[in-house]
Amino acid sequence: MGVKGLLGGVLLVAVGLNGQVAADEYEQGRELYRFYCSHCHNPGEGHPGTQMLASKKGVEQSVIREQQLPAEYIRTVVRRGLLEMAPFRPTEFNDAQLDELIKYLRADQP
Repeated sequence: MGVKGLLGGVLLVAVGLNGQVAADEYEQGRELYRFYCSHCHNPGEGHPGTQMLASKKGVEQSVIREQQLPAEYIRTVVRRGLLEMAPFRPTEFNDAQLDELIKYLRADQP
């Protein structure tokens, strides 16, 4: 195997590992969203958070996963609540978990 072949193999492994790291990086945030947020904030009818945001801000701004909301805004709304959304206490999920949730919410969509 020549140097080019070896470097190509290393590059493929690095790209593959980078993709795996990127996927794993958001897993905790994805699970927190699924457990705590998705019931109200997923797209479509039957999700009260999405429906409330649609009535207040319009359909195009109603799905929080499709917005690039500032991290501090998300943190404040999660901890203090907003409109009909109740606040989430640090005993429900801690600040490190909230950081993971924020990272997931702000991640580019696939």
